[in-house]
Amino acid sequence: MKRFAVLCIVPVLAVALAGCFGNGFHRVGSPLTSEQMPPGLWRSLGGNGCTWWRFDANLAVAGVSTHSTGPEYMQVEPGDAMTAVRNCVPFTQQPGALTHPFVQPGQPFGDGDFLTNYEVKPGVYHASFTAGTSCTWSVMRGFHGAPPSGTNPDVVRSGSSTSGSAIAMITADDFGFTSQGCGQWVWISPPDTKPTPIPASPEQGFDACAAPSTTTAATWWDSSPYTSMGIYLGGANVGCAQPNLTSSWVTTVTGQGWGLLPLWVGPQAPCTTLGNATKLSSNPVVANAQGQTEATAAANAANALGFGWLTPIYYDMEAYPRGATCSAAIQNFTNGWIAGLNARGYLAGMYTSLCSGIQDQAAGVAAGFSPLNTIWIAAWNNTPNIFGFDPPCALSDTLWSNHQRVHQFKGSNDQTWGGVKINVDTNAVDGAVAP
Repeated sequence: MKRFAVLCIVPVLAVALAGCFGNGFHRVGSPLTSEQMPPGLWRSLGGNGCTWWRFDANLAVAGVSTHSTGPEYMQVEPGDAMTAVRNCVPFTQQPGALTHPFVQPGQPFGDGDFLTNYEVKPGVYHASFTAGTSCTWSVMRGFHGAPPSGTNPDVVRSGSSTSGSAIAMITADDFGFTSQGCGQWVWISPPDTKPTPIPASPEQGFDACAAPSTTTAATWWDSSPYTSMGIYLGGANVGCAQPNLTSSWVTTVTGQGWGLLPLWVGPQAPCTTLGNATKLSSNPVVANAQGQTEATAAANAANALGFGWLTPIYYDMEAYPRGATCSAAIQNFTNGWIAGLNARGYLAGMYTSLCSGIQDQAAGVAAGFSPLNTIWIAAWNNTPNIFGFDPPCALSDTLWSNHQRVHQFKGSNDQTWGGVKINVDTNAVDGAVAP
């Protein structure tokens, strides 16, 4: 077995330790010798592309780990035959109590592997990094390395983000934590609370094309900072099948704590540029009647799912080019939508673009049309604001000012919480939700 002679230095105190294992192959066994690596917990300061492998008795890979930056831990098992190390500062074995942590508990820490309690204080942490780059993190029950196939049994929960911001929760029962590309992690709250968004107010939610399973919903409730989700009840232009969306699903997920934002995707603006979309009439009288028809259909769908009195239903009116005829049709349609839903005991809302539908709704209020009970503003500015929408698509803060606004501030993006990935849009929520 090849082994490189190196001097192992414990960080901080710079005390030389016997038994260190650098780049190369190392036999596993006891006792510790210059050629033999005993089972146990080992650690390295890492290195650029530091990678290690564990091999079982058949010399098959049992686990592998690689980091671009930051320290690494490796748990060697008695049944391992050998290990291999590449591009790493030499590994030293750790005693039962970690006497020289990489970082003091409660202090900010960066990428790499860290042990809970010894190095990382349990709690909810926030990381800031460059938007558009990838941050990945995992809470660990051990550092045995990832198996060559399948999921890593050491991962308790994990997440990823490219938004420039990430949140992770670490409990006292977790063995450790690892991340790459996340910058500095900063403690923000105790671990016995649901992760909070950054900033903490307003609350945030997500919407996805298909309602997630109740298991996924429970995982995201525990692991993510979100408290509400948009769901599609139906409509002529709905884009996804909804196999999970039943009355029992609604009961289960609301019992988990979720607020729901029901959406109805009916005919679109008569001037829409969306191909193959069913369209509203450009005749204002007909459009008003269509609004009442769509309201009846949406109310029936909501009722079948168990949604009761004062549940909001948001009409999904995608962006369109504004113009006198088209805008008038939308405003008259909205009057019918509001009348139809309110007559059934539901709140009438609309999801639409800040620069088209929201502008027409604001202009309609000024012209004497009925105001929506709540609005859902699509404006992808990556900022979870509720007010302060300035030109060129200004919206007065005096309109829909009494907890009547939802703002979709980020469009389609993949997010992973608790090891489960969903493609979502992200919302700041200060408007009506169900129940």
